[in-house]
Amino acid sequence: MVPYTGGTPQIINDMMDKRASLVFEAYSGLAGAIDAGNVVPLAVASASRMTSAPNLPTVAETLPGFESVGWQALVAPAGTPDALIKKVNADIIKAMRDDPEIHSG
Repeated sequence: MVPYTGGTPQIINDMMDKRASLVFEAYSGLAGAIDAGNVVPLAVASASRMTSAPNLPTVAETLPGFESVGWQALVAPAGTPDALIKKVNADIIKAMRDDPEIHSG
């Protein structure tokens, strides 16, 4: 994959203006454009379909064995108090345990 100059907002604009025809991007960056009908999701790169979009196929249904797993980083400025970092960490762990979508794709 090649990083797109201008990031997700620019690639969405370029897709809507027909300067780009396909993008491989995280759902979180595309959700607003998908919901607005400005872009059309073709497939998900996870190993299984998303429970929130069960009719959206996986790439592996066309290309067997394909799976792309990404990661996200949550960062804080240097010097952030340890108590705050521990609180945010605990809240994220709780949210992940409480949200079945996080565990299903």
